[in-house]
Amino acid sequence: GNLQTQINTISTKIDDISKYTKDNATLYASRWSNGTYTISNPLVTEKSMQMITPSESISKDQYKALSRAEIIENGQTAGSFKLKCLGTVPTVDIPLTVIYFGDKFE
Repeated sequence: GNLQTQINTISTKIDDISKYTKDNATLYASRWSNGTYTISNPLVTEKSMQMITPSESISKDQYKALSRAEIIENGQTAGSFKLKCLGTVPTVDIPLTVIYFGDKFE
């Protein structure tokens, strides 16, 4: 009855979380604007969840620049999300991996 319905709902949510899309992105030094950076991707919606991580190809200098940047998320709309730099705006291009989870956490 009711318990089985709850188990099925939880099971569906777990399955959804395991579905994601991984993509590469580069934070180009020249594209920062007033400490913010916009990453465009059609997988982004007003409520989707994204996670950024350093790319496997990141160099030590790029990683240091990423660390000094102290980046946080700064809002999103359909088709793009913004990052904000609380630290030093990077002067080198930084390769990232972006994981798009979609709207699965609603």
